[in-house]
Amino acid sequence: MSTDLQVAPKNPWIAAGLSLVWPGLGHFYAGKVVPGVAFGLVCLFSFGIMGRFTSAVNAALAAKHHNMAAGLY
Repeated sequence: MSTDLQVAPKNPWIAAGLSLVWPGLGHFYAGKVVPGVAFGLVCLFSFGIMGRFTSAVNAALAAKHHNMAAGLY
């Protein structure tokens, strides 16, 4: 019996967009729960533009890393 699991690719633009809505959401989308919680909690305490931008860029990179680790590109 073969257990070939299909891994769905994650779109870095969606990850970045979700992080602009609320920092941490893009990390959850990319499968990175701990950084998602961390960015979400930081957002609760400091609601700045730089924090949102940093989270969005980091989430996009997390989605790219997910795709590379899964051999999707």
